[in-house]
Amino acid sequence: MHDYFDEFDQKVSDILDWERKCRHYSRIMAEEAKLSSNNWDVPEATEMWNTTRQIAEFTIASTILRSYLWNYGLTAPDLRCTYESDAGHTNLMSAIVERALCYIYGPDIHYTEDGYTYREVMEAVRRHDLPENLTGDIPDDGTRDDYAKAKADADYQRDFSRFSPSRNAESEKRILRLLEEMEGKTSPTGKLIYLADKISAIIMVLYYDSQYQPPHRSVNSEYNTLRDVKEMRLCDKVYSKDTYYVSEMWTIDYFMFRRLVKYDDTGFFTALLVMYTLQVHHDWYAWREENYSDNYYQDS
Repeated sequence: MHDYFDEFDQKVSDILDWERKCRHYSRIMAEEAKLSSNNWDVPEATEMWNTTRQIAEFTIASTILRSYLWNYGLTAPDLRCTYESDAGHTNLMSAIVERALCYIYGPDIHYTEDGYTYREVMEAVRRHDLPENLTGDIPDDGTRDDYAKAKADADYQRDFSRFSPSRNAESEKRILRLLEEMEGKTSPTGKLIYLADKISAIIMVLYYDSQYQPPHRSVNSEYNTLRDVKEMRLCDKVYSKDTYYVSEMWTIDYFMFRRLVKYDDTGFFTALLVMYTLQVHHDWYAWREENYSDNYYQDS
């Protein structure tokens, strides 16, 4: 009987926690909708709760090693998990893009509003980081040469495209154009893929937070950029003395420094970020709550 009541109490606790976070989410997203110039219909709380639970499974999959790696001497026998690779990131991003498309167009999507087929969108997602096979993943921290990177990426993508069958020629042109629109944030689907790329990075580090292995940065780090330092000054949460959670730093960047939120045409990506943050950290950020009452975007 004791075990039964313990289980019952846990279920009640889980339901109350779910209800509290959904109410919290709905309030936050109503405030975000007021700040947005994109006329959002706020994604429904239960749907976003369930969507983030699914997305979280893709973050876990990014860390699971294949069994042959230890069976055939490619890694330590007792190592079962790893950190995210480019392919793991792309898989997570693909799951987010697929759900964003379903949210916007429904599950039977054939074309986006700007004329891309579902396959073309997903192929652009799969290819977007392939240039890093040559260059490695260069941090998007405000110090890289984005012009040079964009040119090198475009050259790689054109070379890659040339290996496709001639019957795919028109589709290949559209995929290359979509990748350029992702880089420039110049079309609805280009912005969608761009935001999925950025949000997936925050979602992944939030997952590490949930596993008590949070990516963190000290104010004394030699790798700090000016943007890093400004973000740390705003952080609510402290990992340890003078050290802060990267998940919060990147969320500050999303809302306040680069204001990537302005590319969220539907509210889906912001909703995903809000809900997963509530699931992991149980509360929202005080610095963002302040923005809801001070006309933050009035002069932007």
